[in-house]
Amino acid sequence: MIAARAAAAAPLTGHDIRLMAVLLGGIVFVAVAVSALKLHPVLALLSGGVLVGLAAGLGVTGTVEGLTTGIGKTLGETGVLIALGAMFGAVLSESGAASRIVQTLTGGVGVRGLPWVVLAASVLIGLPMFFEVGFVTLIPVVLLLARRTGIELTLLAFPLLAGLDAAQCLLPPHPGPVGAAGALGSSIGLVLVLGLVVAAPAVLLTGPWLGRLMRRWVRARPPAGLERLFAADGSDVPRPPGRARSFAVILLPVLLMLGKAATDLFWADGTGPVHAVVELAGEPAIALLISVLVAVVVLGGLSGTPREVRERWVGSSLAPIAGITFIVGAAGGFSRVIVESGTADAVLDLASGAGVPTLLLTFGIAAILVAALGSATVAGVTAATLVAPSVGALDPVHLALLVLAAGAGSSFLLHVNSAGFWLSKEYFGLTVGENLRVWTLSHTVLSVTSMAGVSLLWVLL
Repeated sequence: MIAARAAAAAPLTGHDIRLMAVLLGGIVFVAVAVSALKLHPVLALLSGGVLVGLAAGLGVTGTVEGLTTGIGKTLGETGVLIALGAMFGAVLSESGAASRIVQTLTGGVGVRGLPWVVLAASVLIGLPMFFEVGFVTLIPVVLLLARRTGIELTLLAFPLLAGLDAAQCLLPPHPGPVGAAGALGSSIGLVLVLGLVVAAPAVLLTGPWLGRLMRRWVRARPPAGLERLFAADGSDVPRPPGRARSFAVILLPVLLMLGKAATDLFWADGTGPVHAVVELAGEPAIALLISVLVAVVVLGGLSGTPREVRERWVGSSLAPIAGITFIVGAAGGFSRVIVESGTADAVLDLASGAGVPTLLLTFGIAAILVAALGSATVAGVTAATLVAPSVGALDPVHLALLVLAAGAGSSFLLHVNSAGFWLSKEYFGLTVGENLRVWTLSHTVLSVTSMAGVSLLWVLL
């Protein structure tokens, strides 16, 4: 629907303007309801979805269907990842593996170097993982690092978000850059090389440096339940795991997903049992499920921990993240209503009729779409698809830069309609206003910085 409407490049109408006003009003309503009126985020997001749906003309049935479909889809995807990630983190923490990892990291670089370690880890772990999976995998270690060393959590929050965001938007094998490269006929290898060049200064600015600047205005403080969940040191475990076992388990989901990503890139048409097993094991939910089961055995069973204690580790991990899971689900419902209401089509008409150069148009379409839809992957791939007919005979380097422009735009102005926004808010214990200065600001700075790098390379190469 979006592509067909954009192809027509119809001028903005009064209806389009009304839809954009409805979109803006819905976003403002959610932000004000949570921050000023102190309404619970679930109630604010659901109420905002109802208001947007009715005001946009979806009607009662369409609005309810949009909300329930979005909630169900999000809980079926991200909600499962959050639950499995909490279980994984609890086993890492209770077994002493997370403590062992923290000791290794702090012993190697010291407290001052921790933001740089978190940045490097988030980029590497973020390469094969979706943003939410990388976040729930790393957050136990990040929270434990802050607790054990006394470093401000804000100084670690920005590097974590920057590395995961750059990997998601700019670097294959993530679906966004890969899909955009496919739409434009660009070389994935070239996108990866140039993406690393563009991402390097962007993550340095957005991660450790921006974190030091924003610590004056934002103080991250995880909720007590989450802090307790990831605070264990393995002192009650008969034989706490060593360094090798600890790092092997935390890297397991990364390796499983990286295997699937490599298969998709180099063995896409493969068949047979090996191909099927790699594909299945690399699916995010399956990879985390396998990792939780392996962690229970390798970090618990092999350490001499009784079965009932291991069961308690896993079972007790769900209560602290129940609220977060439903908030993310409500955000999915809110976002779905926005899509169904047609506001995405309206903002796309605005971008398509702007008459700007292809590079900036690609960035702009992705930026407007991600602000409307909340999905970086959808925004980047859609932007690349829409400009593909107009790229002409661009050389391979500039085609790859066009892919990166779509990726940079897909990180621009992510806000309350993104599931990740609420993950960041809840895990870092922030208000909506504070999270706008963490989540939204970090993504927007990375977007603009990346686009500046892409533009510079566009001129020089």
